[in-house]
Amino acid sequence: MKNFTDYEALKRGVAAICSATLDDGTTHVEVMRDLLIKHLDFPDDCALVYAQTVVGYHNPDSADCLASNALKLSGHWLGMDQSTTLSGYMESTSYKWYLRLDLTFEYRREYYRAYSSPFGSRSNANSSDGFAGLWAPSDMAGNQFQIVTIDISKKEAKKNWVRWLDQKGAMPRSCQINGRDFARQ
Repeated sequence: MKNFTDYEALKRGVAAICSATLDDGTTHVEVMRDLLIKHLDFPDDCALVYAQTVVGYHNPDSADCLASNALKLSGHWLGMDQSTTLSGYMESTSYKWYLRLDLTFEYRREYYRAYSSPFGSRSNANSSDGFAGLWAPSDMAGNQFQIVTIDISKKEAKKNWVRWLDQKGAMPRSCQINGRDFARQ
């Protein structure tokens, strides 16, 4: 499976697809899906989810919305969950998204568990998991939009929701991804 070289190449492709006049009853999503399958060797199901996300709204400004979403979301994002008990048990989980402008990504989830007894004994355990692949933002404008991620190892596509929490600057510092809070690193 191949990918667009970067978000600018995807922007040009979406602009061409959304400006095309379709007289034969074909939708923009179908055109995008067929191009992904034919030219980038996407599996059928991944191509459909990708196309539904990327050109789902096919507005006149779809390509610009897509590029804006890609620029704002690219970077390193960190989310955390942490809990402790009075008995000395602590559990922490970090969630890390690395979303690159070349439309590749890595996702890591790291667990840390520790116990410290009042008598001096300690124990801890660490583990992690994750996956990597391709991503692309939707052409949806506004505070909330979707991204598609494709796990390369499993060849599975998934739609994810992003919502900006910090809208004051040109580059938001915080967001929610699938309902979990993240901060830009």
